[in-house]
This record gives sequence, structure tokens and C-alpha cells, in this order.
Amino acid sequence: MLLKLDAHYGEQFDFGREIGHDHNPGTLIFTPDGAVISHTKQVLSTEKMLAIINDVLLAYQPLKDAQKAHKKEPEDARANYGLGCALFNGGKKDGDAKKHLEKYLELDKENKEGLGAEAHFRLGVIELRAKEVDEKKVGEHFKRAVELDKDGRLRMKERVDWKKVKALQKSKKADEYKKALRKHVDSFSKSAFVAQALMAIADICLKARDIEGAVDAWLELQDKRFGSIEYPEMRKLLTKYWNQSKRSKK
Repeated sequence: MLLKLDAHYGEQFDFGREIGHDHNPGTLIFTPDGAVISHTKQVLSTEKMLAIINDVLLAYQPLKDAQKAHKKEPEDARANYGLGCALFNGGKKDGDAKKHLEKYLELDKENKEGLGAEAHFRLGVIELRAKEVDEKKVGEHFKRAVELDKDGRLRMKERVDWKKVKALQKSKKADEYKKALRKHVDSFSKSAFVAQALMAIADICLKARDIEGAVDAWLELQDKRFGSIEYPEMRKLLTKYWNQSKRSKK
């Protein structure tokens, strides 16, 4: 589905800010799960737009279609990439996904197909999902993904950073996870993941009974989504309520 949106005013402007788009004209392309995978500060030609869309469709095709294409041309770079992505998206066959994504990189060493950044990104995520994480391999794949995204269209820097941040969630070290979330917000103020990061910070603060920290995170989220809005009285009131609530429980 193609959608043209004037992001200058009203809700469209709020939506643009939320996903990190602050430039008109511009073109954004989303994956089926809502992730922004292409962001350019220009209007793309029909030819370029179709090429990008075809790459996205290749990465999100049904597994049966990807298997059929690979069976027909097992030594084709795009067929291996498509199958690798389909297996990766399922999340249960990372070993097979890794094999086909690595095969794609072997077949397209000069990145003529332009899919190298996405292949390395997925390989980095696969390494992160492993029971025993090889930090060196994760770093190598993510570094290469960022290097291949020369014009920043794929937003690899923020996508890579967000995956690293989310990996810390499993460590159960709330302070370390919170610091990483805060760093992501500060480093990528226009990231499509800022809203998720701030909500996660608020959640951590609430679990630690830091109502003021939670309110600050909510207010920052409100500010980034809808402009500069301050609620000092709300912060004071909620903090007062929280303190009274703690005293009443003693």
C-alpha cells in the first residue's frame, strides 16, 4: 500500500515526529511489522521506489515461496537472501537462516544487489539470539551493516543500537538496561524507537518505585510526540501522592 502524507500540520506532523521524520519532501518505507527500513530526505523516482519495494517484498515473502525460488536457483544470490530472511523472520530456524544469508554474502561479495547491509544486520541479530553470544561476531556483522548503509537510508545506526539495547533486557540488570535506553534516546533523538525506549524507562522507574523518574519519562515522550508540553504541577502532584502512598503502607 502506498500512502502520501503531508506531515506539516496536525496529527500528520505528530506522526512524523514520532517516527523520526522531520523533512519534506521525503520518503519512508515500512516493513509489515511497522519498522522503518528506508528513510530518504527526497522524493524517490518510480524506478528507485519499485526497486526498494521489491527488496522489501523479497525479505518478507512467505517461506514456501522463498523455498520454491531457492530450489529453482540454489546458486542465485537473491534466492539465498530471500530464503535466509524468510527463515529469520520465523525465528525458529536461525541456523538455516544463517547458512543462506552467509551464502548470499559469498555470492554477492561486491554488494551489487545492495542487500549486504540487511544481510549483515540479520546475521548480527542471529548471533544475539544464540544461547552463547559471540560478541565479536555480533560486532563484526553490525559494524559491516552500518558501513554498507552509506547514505543512512536504512537507518542502520539506530537499528543496530536498538538491537543491542534490547539484548540487555535479558540480562535482568535494570540499571544497565536503563542507562542503555537513556543513551539511545540521547544519541538518536529522532529514532523510531525513542517512544519504546522512554516507555521502557518509565516501566523500570515504576518497578523501582521512582514515580518522579517515570513521570519525567512520560513527559519527555509527550514532548517528543506532540511538541513542548510541561506539566510541573502534575509531576509534583504524582510525587506527593506516591510519597503519601508509601507512608500509608508502613
